[in-house]
Amino acid sequence: MCGFCGTFGGHRHWGAGAVSASRPAAMRLRVARFAGDTAKETGVRVSAWGDGYQLVGPTGRRELAPDLSALWIGIDRLGRNMPDPLDPALLSRLEGERGE
Repeated sequence: MCGFCGTFGGHRHWGAGAVSASRPAAMRLRVARFAGDTAKETGVRVSAWGDGYQLVGPTGRRELAPDLSALWIGIDRLGRNMPDPLDPALLSRLEGERGE
């Protein structure tokens, strides 16, 4: 199955959580925004697309990720220098950008 057809498969990844069951599109937008903020230094842009995510690397190469785990693998594959999502400096920067 091609990546385009696979994004409309209707499966739910365990990482989507119960919270997203009522409003999956809104949750995907929030995840895409957070992942995009986290991956900013790698040059990868992330957006919600279909039932998953679209990643665009710094060279323009595109990849579809159907779930959260594939999203991080795609950022690592397309980007430069994958960030550690638990790095205290990164978390401080993200909290500062969000005004938290």
